[in-house]
Amino acid sequence: MRRPSCLVVAVCLLAFCLPIAAQLPIGSIGGIAKDPSGRVVPGVKVVATNEHQGSVRETTTNTHGAFTLSNVAPGTYTVVLTATGFSEVRYNHAEVAPGQAIKLNTTFH
Repeated sequence: MRRPSCLVVAVCLLAFCLPIAAQLPIGSIGGIAKDPSGRVVPGVKVVATNEHQGSVRETTTNTHGAFTLSNVAPGTYTVVLTATGFSEVRYNHAEVAPGQAIKLNTTFH
């Protein structure tokens, strides 16, 4: 009789743990950088600074002008994109929530 009750407990634990694992406590920031004519801009420096903790994440856009900062802790960020020959683009108070992927598609001027 002990086996069926152990099996029931195991199934119940799995049923409760799987939904929790699906709700990741992290998010991401991504986007595509383009110039005023709509062409992608590779090599753009992207810096995301957590406004409360001061932690910094950096990346650059790829050959398709795309960038992704994965595994970003939830919080409020200032995201700055810089590229040679263009004015800096700044996003203040970008909110990252758990499990959320925010997109910051950018056109430089």
